[in-house]
Amino acid sequence: MHPKRGWIGLALLLGVAGCGSSSATVAVEGQLQIAGQPADSISVQFVPDSASNHAGLKAAGFTDGTGRFTLRCEDGRGGAIPGRYHVLLDDLKVYANPRNNMPPEARAKLIVSRIPKAYRSAGSTPLKVVVEGKPQQVLLEVKP
Repeated sequence: MHPKRGWIGLALLLGVAGCGSSSATVAVEGQLQIAGQPADSISVQFVPDSASNHAGLKAAGFTDGTGRFTLRCEDGRGGAIPGRYHVLLDDLKVYANPRNNMPPEARAKLIVSRIPKAYRSAGSTPLKVVVEGKPQQVLLEVKP
């Protein structure tokens, strides 16, 4: 085989493999509320629902002081790929707790997560969202 043809073939193969491997994203913004009140410092993660044959990327954001968030795909692109998602939440305030041994009287001052445990796993979260092929706003409500 001629060396030049080998490189051209490899380039064509890589080009074809790259086509369609990244789906278009759409802007997704929203607000998170806990018991009807905006919640700050919450990690919001959209995880593709494998049961719906949605093979998109995860998308995530963080809530601000008004509970608002904007999603960004794990590959750095803004938004999320259209499809069905499980929504996972994590209270970032708990990470301010000390990580070393502490006296029992100090344990009463530990920050407790505002997010029930069910919201931290794709198998148990009650929050499910369908991202459509157009920009959208979502309201996520956590019920204690």
